[in-house]
Amino acid sequence: MRSTFGMADRVMLHASDLVSLEASFSLFLLSGVFKTMPELQVVPIDLTVFFLFTTVCLIAWNFITGRLTLPPFQLPVVMVVLFCELAVASLFWSSLDWLNMDKAARFSLLTSPSFFIACLIGQDRRRRERITRLLVWIAGAVLVRYAYYRYLLGIDLAAVSDDLTQRTGLLTVNYAEYSEQARIVFIAFLTLVVFGTRTQAAIAIVGLSAAFYCLITIGGRGALTLSVLAVPLFVLGLLLRPTNSVRMLARLAIPLVVIGSVAGTAYTAFTTGSEEEAAQFVTLNRYILEMTGESSGSIDKRAELRDTALEEWLRKPIFGWGIGEFRIKDTKFSYPHNLFLEVLMEMGVVGAVLFLAIAMSAITACLRIARDPGTGWAGMSIALLLLTELTSRLTVEGYLADDRLLFCYMGVVIASQMVTLRSGDLVRTTSGMVGPLPGRPQQTP
Repeated sequence: MRSTFGMADRVMLHASDLVSLEASFSLFLLSGVFKTMPELQVVPIDLTVFFLFTTVCLIAWNFITGRLTLPPFQLPVVMVVLFCELAVASLFWSSLDWLNMDKAARFSLLTSPSFFIACLIGQDRRRRERITRLLVWIAGAVLVRYAYYRYLLGIDLAAVSDDLTQRTGLLTVNYAEYSEQARIVFIAFLTLVVFGTRTQAAIAIVGLSAAFYCLITIGGRGALTLSVLAVPLFVLGLLLRPTNSVRMLARLAIPLVVIGSVAGTAYTAFTTGSEEEAAQFVTLNRYILEMTGESSGSIDKRAELRDTALEEWLRKPIFGWGIGEFRIKDTKFSYPHNLFLEVLMEMGVVGAVLFLAIAMSAITACLRIARDPGTGWAGMSIALLLLTELTSRLTVEGYLADDRLLFCYMGVVIASQMVTLRSGDLVRTTSGMVGPLPGRPQQTP
């Protein structure tokens, strides 16, 4: 099936996707969202550890069967290795509290492997497309479950309520987690409208509307802001493409009208409807309370935490205080809600320079993905997810021990641009067309 602009990336899941390495890895990445669901409480083991174990086993099997090869050991990978080594080494000049050791262990065993596993997957285009599909489908399933509980059972799983678990028997996930799932779906459908077939685009518009409605009702202001930011970033990416830019921008006008219509309808219902109707739009209510100063505690506390991180960094600027040390100084909030300042305070200028260099390598890779005429909705989705995730982590969010998705996105986009002639991926030919390497078969996932 072909789209208006070339071969469309596959959207529907096949049976082979469900038993793949990418499926296990995707479940590992998002396990924090669904492992607290009551339906899964009967599982006697930690699902994060379980899916990491199955992912490692599948990697070993793929190496044995020749379906995976090591990625090129180029500068971006070297910098990540050095950053990880610095993070672990910094434990020894920290206070060696159990909080420090816990964070070092979680970063070493859960976060940093996400980058290297993603590098293995990112070498092959079909694997990149598969993991994108799986992340979108899993995020969509989480949102469907959320909608079922909220609109059919009348239970808002993302409600900030101390007694919700006692009243319902449900272990709740933070509203920000559900909002992040909506952001993943929103960005994927936004790109699918432009790159997909007409049928895919029509379905994507419906999904885009539903995801945007979730963003303005669940309560995550950051996720809504980043989703809106993805639109101008997408426009910039389309302008960088050597062909079909104008036609793609014209097609992008359709989802923009849909988003504007949903936003206008929601705001009208919020301002003119009953209190019960207005209460449904939690995100809009939180925005207004923040702008009017009635409830600015969240932003004010983040500013205070950032100031604390900067003040502590100035006391030990070169190598910092050691990983996890911010949790020792502020046990209530554990991290400054700014990944760059967290790294700066705990690993000093050395760690911050390494982190920024890795981030710049990932951003450069995203620009190359946008300029590649062979990029489809999956490649563009990963690039936009990374850019918005990185924006969030450099401003108001981030915790090094839990940022598996960020490191995964960086690994995928960096590996996609490091592929050498032995990888069997797609390359630009001298005529400007995109095709398989001459004389080399495509890799079999």
